[in-house]
Amino acid sequence: NMLKIGGYRVNPQEVEEALSKTDLIIESIVIGVEDHLLGKRLVALAVPKDSHNSSQKILKRLCSLLPKNKIPGELKLCRALPLMANGKIDKRECLRMFESK
Repeated sequence: NMLKIGGYRVNPQEVEEALSKTDLIIESIVIGVEDHLLGKRLVALAVPKDSHNSSQKILKRLCSLLPKNKIPGELKLCRALPLMANGKIDKRECLRMFESK
């Protein structure tokens, strides 16, 4: 599940766990999207605990938990993450959601 981002190997699960530690979100998913310069870049979709939690506030708190190369370049907030029939987060649908916003 490792992603190569700008020459660094990044485990998306590690970033998701750090996002949970911010105590500002309910759930999240971190995915790699195509980037012309880096090959891939990190992005995240998250469900905030309340409407006062902005993407900037969440990313700022995340910066205190992770090195810069593991911080998603973009964080989109949504009401819910799509789930598969087994209850796991549907990564493909999340990628579609990210690209459509």
